[in-house]
Amino acid sequence: MMANMKQNDVLMEAASQFRMVAGPDEFYDILSTMKPGQFMTFGYVTAAKLDYPKKKVLNPATKRMNTVDDMEAFSKKMGATDMVEGVIKLKIYNMQWQDLNKFRQRYREFKNTRDALNDKYGFGRNTVRNQTQLNKFGSGVKQYAGNNIDLKLHTYTDVNMFNVRPISTNYYMVLSNGILQPVDKSQLPITAKKEVLTLIQKLKSAGATDDEVAPLQNFDYRRFEHSQMLFISATANGIPTLFINTHLSEKINGIINVKPQTLINIVKDRYSKVMTVNENTNLINVSESDIKNMVMECVCQIIAERLLKSKK
Repeated sequence: MMANMKQNDVLMEAASQFRMVAGPDEFYDILSTMKPGQFMTFGYVTAAKLDYPKKKVLNPATKRMNTVDDMEAFSKKMGATDMVEGVIKLKIYNMQWQDLNKFRQRYREFKNTRDALNDKYGFGRNTVRNQTQLNKFGSGVKQYAGNNIDLKLHTYTDVNMFNVRPISTNYYMVLSNGILQPVDKSQLPITAKKEVLTLIQKLKSAGATDDEVAPLQNFDYRRFEHSQMLFISATANGIPTLFINTHLSEKINGIINVKPQTLINIVKDRYSKVMTVNENTNLINVSESDIKNMVMECVCQIIAERLLKSKK
């Protein structure tokens, strides 16, 4: 009975109508009309952290030799069809949307506790990387408020990602001609993760008690930049909808030549089994039977994964 209810919920989330996002204003409206607790899927693009080959080059200003990434050597090693500018990764998450006011209250509690305990145990406070302010879009969207011109139009959504893991991660080499070349993670020199104490482990090692660190539990603050948000599949204004962000950044964490249309095509390919795109009207017609088959397949996979996790 419970499984059938969950399947029906997912079926309701599968859209009978899809539309493209026309611009950032509409994107903010999407976020502001989503109801807390409803499930949503989104794709987010970032630069992959890799140990690229190195080489020495002369800095004409300082007359000193600098160590830089040798992208030519990396391109040859990977068998790329053109020079590689960098490697990006597309992570897709499925999670419940969070109440904005409750999140902000929870974050204040987390931040105040963190700062107080860092002061008490001599660790010092975290440095604020990017100053932000709330603009007037939707219910108030965070926007960069610093002096870096490149970040002037950046807007953000902050969420608690505790216990949320990506359902898929795909890697792409960004070629100098703008083409994205898929690459398997096993072929990449992924930077090894350093063994770093978590905030709670660090504080407890300094003498903090369980009661003191309790407000820090079950909270994983994460900030997502909107120009790197590829798509959102969710219900807004009562209509299950796939929103594709047509205002993606051409520069992902310093990697240039990332053509937005190539990423948009990845989303279209992902949903090609259940939709045909009408480019003139921005509406996408969906076969009901195809939706049901796709969703049922996803539901079965999710249930199987959760049952497997529960047995561990």
